[in-house]
Order: sequence, then structure tokens, then C-alpha cells
Amino acid sequence: MTNEDFKDWLQAYGCDFEPIEGFNHTGWSLKVIHRETRRWTYISGPFDSRKCPKHIIREACLQLGIQQPDYTK
Repeated sequence: MTNEDFKDWLQAYGCDFEPIEGFNHTGWSLKVIHRETRRWTYISGPFDSRKCPKHIIREACLQLGIQQPDYTK
């Protein structure tokens, strides 16, 4: 799964994105918030065609309480 696909996956499961503002942040970091549960996590990009590591996908999905892609289980 690419970083862009992962971001699409999160949106499909009801997540919104907020850029991280303030001192000492990167433009690629986002706070991901699940709309229903209000659980959140942080992810970093860039959100393009690069492969996203399985452990990043697994941990973010567990923290947000959403379904993981089958290949990350």
C-alpha cells in the first residue's frame, strides 16, 4: 500500500486530517482523528506513491480503532 492509498483508506473509514501547527514541525505530518470515536494518531508523509511500511499502517489503525488491511495482520 502506498502512502497515498493509506491516506485514502483512513478517509474511507471516517477519519479527518489536521495539519500540525506550531514550532518544529514538518509539513508532512498530520494529526488523524476518527470522526465517531474521536481517537487520534499522528502520521507522516509524503503522501505519494512511496510504499508505506506495514507496521505504520497496523499501529495507526489500532490506535484509531479501525479495520486494518488484511496483509498487515
